[in-house]
Amino acid sequence: MKKSTVAKWIIASVAATAVVAFVAGVAFELRAIKKLTVDIDNDEEPQAEDLVEEAAEEVVEEEAVEA
Repeated sequence: MKKSTVAKWIIASVAATAVVAFVAGVAFELRAIKKLTVDIDNDEEPQAEDLVEEAAEEVVEEEAVEA
């Protein structure tokens, strides 16, 4: 084989390895982001109705203390 052919094969293999590593890294990051998003979404957040009920109860308690 000629030196230029060997050089082309080396460059092609390095480029292919870089592409595979990049794709694997992106897939890993997307999986990590998805996992974080799923974990965050599974946490129960207070609903507006619950907050209104709690605020109403606090007002009633404050009025009872003042009276």
